[in-house]
Amino acid sequence: MATAPSPAAGPGSPLTSRSTSPGSTSWWLVEDIVDTGNTVSCLIAHLQKKGALSISVCTFLDKPARRTVDFQLVGGGKFYRGFECPDSFVVGYGMDYAELYRNLPYVGVLKPEMYSKKTDN
Repeated sequence: MATAPSPAAGPGSPLTSRSTSPGSTSWWLVEDIVDTGNTVSCLIAHLQKKGALSISVCTFLDKPARRTVDFQLVGGGKFYRGFECPDSFVVGYGMDYAELYRNLPYVGVLKPEMYSKKTDN
């Protein structure tokens, strides 16, 4: 299984392979949200270098307006999305802001004033 680094690890962090080699297999990348496409693009490139036969992507939410990387699926792979969402900060269903709101039983849009506050330090 290939795993992506956490966002805190920053861009360019190495991907690690665990017990399964990606070569000669078909892969599904499952994401909560695809926005810029950077993570998906890096994972596809990594799996392709390891010889993956096909790579498909399944995402709960897709933000095509934020796409900065035009990722290419491999070997007839497909792109499946649950919902297309606007370029808004979404929370709920496991997606959080500062460890808050992830328990919401729905997807909501966070008001900009909630995440653009300046702290007095």
